[in-house]
Amino acid sequence: KGSFMIHDVRRIPEFIARAMRLAFSGRRGPVHLTIPIDIQEQGVDENEIVFTQPDAYRPKASLLTDPELVRQAIALLSEAKRPLLLAGHAAGYTLSGDALQRFIETTRLPVLTEEQSRGSISDDHPYAFGFFERGLNRAAAKVRDADVVVLLGRKQDFTIGFCRPPHVAAGAKIIQIDPSPLEIGRNRGVAVGMVGDVASVLDQMTKEAANHVWKDLPWLDELRAARSAQAEWAENLARSQTPMHALFVHKTLKPMLRPDDCLVFDGGDFCHFGRSLLPALKPKRWLYVSSLGMLGSSLPSALAAKLAYPDSRVIMLTGDGAFGFNAMEFDTAVRHKLNVVAILGNDAAWGIDRQIQLGLYGRPVATDLLRARYDQVVQGLGGYGEFVERPDDLEAALQRAFAAGRPALLNVAVQRAISPRAEAAIGRRKAAAQK
Repeated sequence: KGSFMIHDVRRIPEFIARAMRLAFSGRRGPVHLTIPIDIQEQGVDENEIVFTQPDAYRPKASLLTDPELVRQAIALLSEAKRPLLLAGHAAGYTLSGDALQRFIETTRLPVLTEEQSRGSISDDHPYAFGFFERGLNRAAAKVRDADVVVLLGRKQDFTIGFCRPPHVAAGAKIIQIDPSPLEIGRNRGVAVGMVGDVASVLDQMTKEAANHVWKDLPWLDELRAARSAQAEWAENLARSQTPMHALFVHKTLKPMLRPDDCLVFDGGDFCHFGRSLLPALKPKRWLYVSSLGMLGSSLPSALAAKLAYPDSRVIMLTGDGAFGFNAMEFDTAVRHKLNVVAILGNDAAWGIDRQIQLGLYGRPVATDLLRARYDQVVQGLGGYGEFVERPDDLEAALQRAFAAGRPALLNVAVQRAISPRAEAAIGRRKAAAQK
């Protein structure tokens, strides 16, 4: 959100306060500060420095919206036949309480969550339909059939086709709530646009919704049918076989999860399968690299998560390609006793790239890897490592990793299986080539 260079050592606290204020205002985001080496080495009398405590410069006020806009939004939703709520990145920073759940239980409307908002309502909730990624969640693909789409801190970006047909129906009405006025109607006009803190605006909407009568809509049955079809698809692929399918690994892990566990997903096909199956149960406990797909980010993110949640298990999911980017940070984990557990799906390939190459060109190019012993790398750094090839050995290996008492990695041999995300990428490119 901003980038500044500091030219006076006495102004470092001032710029830190400025950066933090900017980062935490409106749509939260990163701010970069450059401190040149000569400024870093410059001496100064501490009495010349003005230090400001965080509470004095961080914004704390909750921004409400116009009550008339709230009434318009609720009136529109009360008449909708196929409404769908999408809670996005900006919503996640304020939805740590139960604001979303209160609204959903008042209105009986279905919701999907993504990125920072994952877990702001548990995936186990009857009106929650999981992760919003159309290629990985069949319920999410139903957004194209919705007649009212509510964007809760969610951008009108490329991951939803800029909210244009056929991704969102031409006749659909859009209600958008966002902390930044720049995001309202950015790529498609909205029926109601509200600028404000997402949780605070939802509280306003919940109070207004209490003046209406809400019933379960037949639309919910369509979403539940899509969710059931998704579960059946996963079950069919997750059968025991050698090499294991990625979904077998995630299916084995799923019943072992605890509500306080923090899941950290890297990019790549092994993790795409995991995101399609593993639930978000609590806020800030289901972390993904975002649609930009920053490979290798899962290990640094997992270490940060362990620092944030020292009493929780942090479980990192990665592929073999992604792991190579920051593998040596296991040394950091060992030195600082950050006992994360990594599950590495090893298909000896740059999996999604290889599948796309096969789908488009019929042959792979420079995407084959070795079935390397990454577990031995972790052992050499002082962590716990184990190689798992047989499906019958996986559950016990997971238990050993959780009980290891030190950073652990399971190197699991998995088959080269194409994910729905890779299939979608192939389909898009073939369709574009035919135009």
